[in-house]
Amino acid sequence: MNILHIIFSFNNGGSENLVVDLLNSWNNEKDNLYLCIVNDSYDKELLDKIKNAKITVIMLNRKIGGKKTYGMKKLRKFVKRERIDIIHCHSVNVFNYAFLALGYSFKRKYILTIHNVSIYGTLSKSAILIHNLFIHKITAISETVKNSIIANGFLDRKVDIIYNGIDFSKYSSIERNEHKGKVILCVGRMVPAVKGQDTLIKALKYVREVMPDAYCVFAGGNPENHDYIAEMKEIACKEKVDDYITFLGDCHNVPYQMARADILVMPSREEGFGLAAVEGMASGIPVLVTRTGGLQEIVKNGVNGYLTEADQPKQMADKIIKILSTDQSAITKRAYQIAYEKYDISQTADLMRKAYE
Repeated sequence: MNILHIIFSFNNGGSENLVVDLLNSWNNEKDNLYLCIVNDSYDKELLDKIKNAKITVIMLNRKIGGKKTYGMKKLRKFVKRERIDIIHCHSVNVFNYAFLALGYSFKRKYILTIHNVSIYGTLSKSAILIHNLFIHKITAISETVKNSIIANGFLDRKVDIIYNGIDFSKYSSIERNEHKGKVILCVGRMVPAVKGQDTLIKALKYVREVMPDAYCVFAGGNPENHDYIAEMKEIACKEKVDDYITFLGDCHNVPYQMARADILVMPSREEGFGLAAVEGMASGIPVLVTRTGGLQEIVKNGVNGYLTEADQPKQMADKIIKILSTDQSAITKRAYQIAYEKYDISQTADLMRKAYE
């Protein structure tokens, strides 16, 4: 089977890291794997993490904001030459691009993975009809995403929930890093309107009133908008916590950052899944996430982590203080076990194979 994954950009985000782990974990020797990156926005260091020698990468190099049909001719030739059987699109817009370029053929199947909760509200009825007719299977990364899709007119029978998985060996192989102070880690692309980094900055002010040795590390950049970090630094200055925050920007050593953290906090306002929460559980640190989207499917309050409300810095701070002040060994041990049983990348790959059938 010849399988082509298509993604617009390939920067260091949750969906891109999922693709990397999925490709590396694919162990069917009869399959040929291909990755197509449509835009000229990609992270070379992330690409270098693809270790599977059987993977062929094709770059279409379309400029962001450029001609929408750019690269389609090259894609058509590639799909025809390599006799692609499966076209796995990693967003609705990617499917629209691929379908416009390739059309429908009984010789191949379209698979669509949805990584967020809001996209189907923007599609017309005719677009949804095309999706229902020509997509073989849609995979939703959480029940929240599936419910959003079906509510907007997608056929229930075509939708499977396949949770994102991670390569546990990346995290279990790194020893805990002893350090001074209390390290509060936040991992996620720097998009404050969605990821809520501003709420955590405001919460840090309250945390430091009780724990003056606490500081915060933000791991995650945004290559398409560098102003977001500057905006967060302004808020940190206003809250007088700028000396106790480190902005790492784009981060390729997340397992190392997890190993030196005392808690992972995800202050998101919206989250289709929340891969960083699983990474925190795999790293053996307590996880505090907001009660939104897929995060509340991953984390059960007091069982394998903790929940807090979005946009509530004082409540978030109180929970951070309580977690950092009490023994969390039972919670983190249980969290690791649950994560390993549900979110190992090999399970994701097995379920994806079934979706291709």
